[in-house]
Amino acid sequence: MMRLFPRRECPDYFIISTIGVFLLFMPVGFQFELARGGDANWARGLANAGFGGVIACVWFALGTFRLWWLMPFWAAGQFLLGAVMGRLDQAGRLTWDAGLSSNATLNLLIALSMATLGCGFAILIHTMIKTTRRTQAARAELDVARRVHESIVPPIDLRIPGVRVLARSRASSTMGGDLIDVVRRDGELDLFVADVSGHGVKAGIVMAMLKSAVRTRLGSGGTLGEILADVNRALEGLTDPSMFATLACVRIRPGAGGDGV
Repeated sequence: MMRLFPRRECPDYFIISTIGVFLLFMPVGFQFELARGGDANWARGLANAGFGGVIACVWFALGTFRLWWLMPFWAAGQFLLGAVMGRLDQAGRLTWDAGLSSNATLNLLIALSMATLGCGFAILIHTMIKTTRRTQAARAELDVARRVHESIVPPIDLRIPGVRVLARSRASSTMGGDLIDVVRRDGELDLFVADVSGHGVKAGIVMAMLKSAVRTRLGSGGTLGEILADVNRALEGLTDPSMFATLACVRIRPGAGGDGV
């Protein structure tokens, strides 16, 4: 059974959808009672409709939360509940006399069947439309995050005499914490490769902060050790204490002979 809504939106969406499923499957019980013709009873029809709705709701919940291992048990359980309903019916516990004629009872069951079917269908369609809109909005946000990641960490193909740098970052999700960067200035070439802990947008934001801090600090000069120490101090109070970045860097001086690195 298809999951109609994200798990984080429970219980409100789940409750609304469950009500829709309950109402949508109630007509099954009414139809069984209508098949009795002149022996139909409104109370028994209502009980059968409620039983059918509950059966459908449990299947809906198991499918929504992917509790596949419970499905065989519920399949057996619904037959046991059906047997209990049969015993109650034989004992006359499901029939009440409301003074209605056979035609009035049949008309009442038809009206209840149409009303519950229409209400259940309307509720589920409304829920699916709202869920689709939220899903589309989430996909749009993820697309923006992907574009931001591509702009922050573009592919690198740099050629200078004696040096060629080729690098590409492919995030495992829409946005990741992997950083590749090369900065060329004053006859030097600084290469950085970093990996921020975690995944997703949170890691991507820290990665962007790291790249910005490194590039800003490079403008003040100094050795790579001094630069990274300052960057570490700057970012230490701005990020989650549980997050960290593993970074490797190298400085190349093209044309400097054996002392170029």
